[in-house]
Amino acid sequence: MLQDRGRMDAYRTAILGNPDSFKDKVVLDVGTGSGVLAIWAAQAGARRVYAIEATTMAANARQLAAANGMQDVVHVLEGYMEQIEIPEQIDIIISEWMGYFLLRESMLDPVLGARDKYLKAGGALYPSQSQLMLAPLCSQLYSQRLAEYEEEIYSWARFGEYMRETNKIDIGALDPVWEREQFEYLMNTAHWCQLHADELIGDAASILELDVHTVTIEEVSTIRSPFSARIHVAAELNAFGGWFDCFFKGSGAAPAAHVVELTTAPPSETHWGQQVFMVHPAEQVESGDLVEGSVAITRQQQNHRLLHMQVTFKITRLDGSSTAERTINYKIDEPRAHRTQPSLLAAAGARGSQGDGCAGTPLGRGALIGASDAAALVAMAATPPACTCLASYRSDKVPWYSMLPLTGRAVPVRKQLQLHIRPSNKQIIQAQALTATHGIVRRFPV
Repeated sequence: MLQDRGRMDAYRTAILGNPDSFKDKVVLDVGTGSGVLAIWAAQAGARRVYAIEATTMAANARQLAAANGMQDVVHVLEGYMEQIEIPEQIDIIISEWMGYFLLRESMLDPVLGARDKYLKAGGALYPSQSQLMLAPLCSQLYSQRLAEYEEEIYSWARFGEYMRETNKIDIGALDPVWEREQFEYLMNTAHWCQLHADELIGDAASILELDVHTVTIEEVSTIRSPFSARIHVAAELNAFGGWFDCFFKGSGAAPAAHVVELTTAPPSETHWGQQVFMVHPAEQVESGDLVEGSVAITRQQQNHRLLHMQVTFKITRLDGSSTAERTINYKIDEPRAHRTQPSLLAAAGARGSQGDGCAGTPLGRGALIGASDAAALVAMAATPPACTCLASYRSDKVPWYSMLPLTGRAVPVRKQLQLHIRPSNKQIIQAQALTATHGIVRRFPV
């Protein structure tokens, strides 16, 4: 996280950019980690900084404070915030408590406990406010995860044949269980992602506005909020995206002279990224359509640091008609890291069912791209095109949808395509694909 420049820049500016707020103050850093925030508070003029760290990282924080000449100001205490006694009241609490989607695996609870026990009247928290956002997407991840799901089902079916033919055991009774588990994992679990701005197809709605000075643990344990988002472009709504913003404003009694915002909204890149929630089956939307509904976020019973989220929504068209109301339940579990890849189709202006609708970047000679993208590029030269791009992904280790006529049915395949592209005009010089479908490998030129 020390390499997360967006995070580091925001905290450094908020602390060192407000020396009048920190001068001669007693500061508490909850979850200090390496101690960087505590050192900045000392450099900003704090009289004393209590840096709390629950892990053995406390020894490194203590060493780093000494190496930067702050050993007399920064007092590193190893242990859980709830179990440590601070000998005096606090003027400012600083903490990097935010988790993925703001609240998943967050450290907000001990920060609020420390606030209630130690913060002086009129004292400040950094950050002071946060908001949680939700927006409709046309996401690259949708086709990738759907392809993974279909490959898992296909692989299970082949395994079932093996069990019947070789081991004389019919495992068909487990088919619904397997399918449900795979669908929940791939399509109903939040995915970490760095979204491209072009994947947003409508307004971002605030589903939580949080003042850290006044919010209670109960209020963040269960969150219910209406939302609405106006669609900006005709596209396929196949996901919702979530992220958060934080603000360093100080308190009403001790406002920060220099207000700082830390955003994780796309296309900003932080270690928090954004969370993607699939909508399957996807919905076709037009510019001007209104997506409206409600969100409920609760803590999981087995691990309160993880979350459940339920989204209920419908789409109201410009002519006044509406889709049926839908409810989708998601888990916000351990992170699955997936960085979306640039799509060549996006550079050609494709969107929705004809492509990902996500930002493209120039490719160099010999770049490895999805076979579906390459085939779509070739198809663009024909009128009308013979194929539709159902997925694109820069990898030779995950399933693909095959390129079939528009009237055909997509089947899971594996494709690896090596393209040689002339850098001056991005012209394809040579392309060769290796394709495996149902275990049969074919090599052919494109």
